[in-house]
Amino acid sequence: PRQTHVSVSRVFATRAKDHAGLHAALRRRLAATRPWTAAVGPGFKTFVNDERTSVFVALAVSPLSSHDDDREEGSVEDSRAKEGSFGETVRAVDAALASRGHAPFYDDPDPHVSVLWAPLEDGARLGDVEAAARDVSPGTRAHASPGTPAGTGFRFETRVEKVVCRVSGFPETTVWGRPATLPPPDAAARKRKPPPPP
Repeated sequence: PRQTHVSVSRVFATRAKDHAGLHAALRRRLAATRPWTAAVGPGFKTFVNDERTSVFVALAVSPLSSHDDDREEGSVEDSRAKEGSFGETVRAVDAALASRGHAPFYDDPDPHVSVLWAPLEDGARLGDVEAAARDVSPGTRAHASPGTPAGTGFRFETRVEKVVCRVSGFPETTVWGRPATLPPPDAAARKRKPPPPP
């Protein structure tokens, strides 16, 4: 694909005159969203689009988490426990879309990064793709390595720090993005006037 991504909404139709309002709604709802660390892979899964015209081969995505009883304060595990999540991001996007009259995401979304697709001409094609994905998956098992690029063992970790809105025929618009070191925006702080110069 041109750029790997994890979908957090369905594909839906929107008019050009509604784009600014949609972007504003997404920014409001996503403002407090926290960055999170995702584990991508190992192994492959298959998905079929709503119209059943295409089949996709994808790597699964899951948030990295830790148990409260085995992390030390200030440790990497403690930091991850305070992160956001895929579910948190989807709920924020769902709320924004609902306010604009669009359908929410799936009830039980399965986060993934699509890597291949093929037209779904018949049931036999789907069976062939599913079998190929199962055959390849056992050979992709590897431990996650922070910062390891895609394609190295098909198992890597990456920071999720940006949400973009893509509309066909228009430039993509970033509706949420924050370095992991910055706190969520404080509305009260934004309203306060800076102190006068000495």
